[in-house]
Amino acid sequence: MRVGYARVSTTEQNIEAQLERLSDCEKIFSEKKRGSLVECPELAACLEYVRQGDTLVVTRLDRLARSVTHLCAIADTLRRKNVCLVVLDQAIDTSTPTGKLLFLCATRFSNVSQHNARTRVKSTKRAWAWQCP
Repeated sequence: MRVGYARVSTTEQNIEAQLERLSDCEKIFSEKKRGSLVECPELAACLEYVRQGDTLVVTRLDRLARSVTHLCAIADTLRRKNVCLVVLDQAIDTSTPTGKLLFLCATRFSNVSQHNARTRVKSTKRAWAWQCP
């Protein structure tokens, strides 16, 4: 069974475009949540719903998880339940060896990017602290 998940984070975003792209899924979970620390009950319900042999479909990785740590936890849940992941925009399909490799690479690149962003923020804060009396 193909199970879709769609999420938007701001009032400016339109969930309809995601829902349209997930229209071939037999069941779709969707939610509109703001902020990075807000719980996503529909995502939790979706992860609870999927069963062995199912495929979870999302339009983009950033619609599935809010951080690399969160993405890794979701990936672990899917792996334990023997559920595949399809990410439409990144052409990732973990039912194939190439898709598994692409998912691993995307996760690692996201991790490096997140680390670099944190490092830049810390450097900027130090620079401002040094310049301000």
